[in-house]
Order: sequence, then C-alpha cells, then structure tokens
Amino acid sequence: MKRFRPPLGFTVFTIFGVGFLWSLCAWQLGRLDEARVERELYAERLLLPAFDASRPPDAPELRRVQASGTPDWDHVQRILGRYMWTQPGVQLLVPLTIEGGHVLVDVGWVPEDEADAIIQRERAAGKERTYSGIARPFTDDPDAALQGGEPGEWRAVSPPAIGRELGITLPDWVVVDGEGLGADADIPDRVPPISGWRMVPVQRPHGEYAFTWFGLGMSLCLVWLSMSFSTTPPHRPPDRLSGAS
Repeated sequence: MKRFRPPLGFTVFTIFGVGFLWSLCAWQLGRLDEARVERELYAERLLLPAFDASRPPDAPELRRVQASGTPDWDHVQRILGRYMWTQPGVQLLVPLTIEGGHVLVDVGWVPEDEADAIIQRERAAGKERTYSGIARPFTDDPDAALQGGEPGEWRAVSPPAIGRELGITLPDWVVVDGEGLGADADIPDRVPPISGWRMVPVQRPHGEYAFTWFGLGMSLCLVWLSMSFSTTPPHRPPDRLSGAS
C-alpha cells in the first residue's frame, strides 16, 4: 500500500526549483516574442527604399543605404577577434567623409595576417567610393576599446566611441557594405575584404530554451511525486497460535 508522505526538505527544494526553472521558461518565451517583433521590423525596414547617408531619415536603422565620399584609410579602425571559415581575422571600419559630415563604413572582414597589406592597397587607390549596404545600429559603449591594444583596435563596434577617438562626430549606425544574404546562404565573396550582411537577424532558439526549462521543471515535479509516495507493508494480524503448547 502506498501512502503520500512528501519529504519536507525536498518539498521546499522542489517549490523553489520549479519556480526558478519556470521563471526561466517565461523569460525565454518573452525573448521569443521580442525576436518575432525584431524579425518583423527587419523585414519591414528592408522593403523601404535606400536612403543617402548624407541625408538620413529620422529612423535609418536597418534600412538600405548608399554612402558616397572619400574613405580615410589613414584612420581605419579594426574590430579584433573576428573569425570566418575558422580563420582569425579583423573587421575593417573606415571613416567616410560625406557631404555634411562623416559616417563609419564596415567594409568587411580580412585575414589577420593580410590586414596591413589590404589597408595599404586600399589607401593607394586614393579615390572616392560609393558603398551600398544596410544601416546597422550600435549603442554607445565606452568600454568598446581594446584594453592594452593599439590605437584603432576595438573589441566591439561603437560609432560614438570611435568618433570621440578620432575627434569627429559619427552617427550611431554603421554602413555595412555588401549584398544582402539569406539566413543559410553561403557568402559568395572570397576576395578580402569579405563584405555582406544577413537579411534576417541572427537570433537564438528561444523556443527550444523555453521547452528545456519547462521540461526540467516538470521532471523535478515527477521526482518529487515519486519520492512522496512510500510503500508500507500490509497489516498482518498477530498469530494467535504463537506461544501455544
């Protein structure tokens, strides 16, 4: 016969454990909805016509953009620690002088050991360029500079911080040069700097995370139920003949 006897200590642990796991599940479900809104916004913005970087709209983020001007290869900025095809490299960001100011252009990825040669080659070209791509927003990160690194080396993209370093005013978005690519499309560009950008935002599998946390909470509940039922031996009447001669 089974009796319901929940162990006190494990019951308290289960209450807090399930509450914590299911709160993580709810958090991931919220992130899933935020990801949906981001995908819809991304698709909506890409349908809008491209704008000129010298005359940006009120909300330029995630829109197609064209920027024409003179790139300043003497002050190119490097985002370190970027890998492509398992090869270490850097992302090159060049300040572009345009009508009425400046804008930062992400011209693409280059192998780490080829960066100096590619920069020298681009500097030698010394001509105006037109870059076409997407305007990607970035937040102001005062800690974006690489600690202990050389000037112009960064661990993250932060246009306002880079602008302060260069003594110029930069918008809080970057022109990411190149063609738009599908979520699973291979990058066709093979000549550094490798350019291009994804037409869908890179997102984590929040739905799978939510299911995992919910499943762990349910498993903990089942373990608690299993430990709460104990088996007691059936009642056996005393042997009346015991002790009889």
